[in-house]
Amino acid sequence: MERRQMVRVVVDEMRRYDQNPTRLQCLTVVRNITRQYPKSFADMAPNGSLLGGDYSSLLIQVKNRIENLNRPASCMRHRSSRSSSTNKRRPSDIYGCTRFQTDLPTEETDETVEQKRPRLVDIYSQEGAAGALRAEVKNLMGLTFCLQRHHINALPPPDVEDMRSKWPFLFIPKFIYAHFELLTDISVLRTLELSMEECGRTITQYFTRKPTNNDVKNVLSKGEDDEMALRGTGPTFLTGLAAVFAVYYVFNLQYQDEAACTLEFIQRRFIGVNPERGSKATRGKGLSKMTGSIVQKKHCTVNGNVSTLLKNLIDFQWDFI
Repeated sequence: MERRQMVRVVVDEMRRYDQNPTRLQCLTVVRNITRQYPKSFADMAPNGSLLGGDYSSLLIQVKNRIENLNRPASCMRHRSSRSSSTNKRRPSDIYGCTRFQTDLPTEETDETVEQKRPRLVDIYSQEGAAGALRAEVKNLMGLTFCLQRHHINALPPPDVEDMRSKWPFLFIPKFIYAHFELLTDISVLRTLELSMEECGRTITQYFTRKPTNNDVKNVLSKGEDDEMALRGTGPTFLTGLAAVFAVYYVFNLQYQDEAACTLEFIQRRFIGVNPERGSKATRGKGLSKMTGSIVQKKHCTVNGNVSTLLKNLIDFQWDFI
């Protein structure tokens, strides 16, 4: 109760200066709090050691408080009016987003924003992907973000070709990254690059000492060649991974079952999307590995395998500090 009250006081004070502080601004405030009062606010294991970034849970509480205060009634009406008994918004669509549906830019109307969209289509038809380098395109894509969200969030969901015809530049990595940042307040490529520099080697060392299967051993055996590929110029593994990951959020997609654990690990450890509730993983029925029969999937906020790996990596880091 006292912690929640403190969060309210901190958020109210922050919003005196900015009604919608960015994630980076929140992170700065939260880091200062946990550094000054680690015993009260830092995330700690039962043995007293710090967990992860040590500020994750407090950051989540602050961001959630801000989102709850800033969530406009018009957005709620937009979602409810478009829902029906057969077409309902899935919790996974909104998961991790801070601007799932936004208001129009100042001095813009529905008509003026829609008038900008054909100009983008025209530039793409003439110049293709090269048009993404134009300052005009960057400006128009930013101004039409609210319309992009309106089309993406339509119920029933639009098909890919329809979206590609309306928003061709939204399928280019540069603007996938930009849309993701507006949607979540996170620069996906830069965050992924920094996280790989911070903990990539730790993960490699962990699996080198504790390989789980032959596939892992085979990947690790390539060593320096793979590391150079990650750092190469032009399109790289990291730029591709950032685009693929961002697409799940940009287009309201759920994680595929086969990749759900990997994507959630990337989401939580590398990108820093850690909502207190919900999941991007699919829900419903699945095949039981124990019995081979169809069973109802258990739902939990953090996948058990992901949680175990995160904890093991933290323990591994502490053992070698």
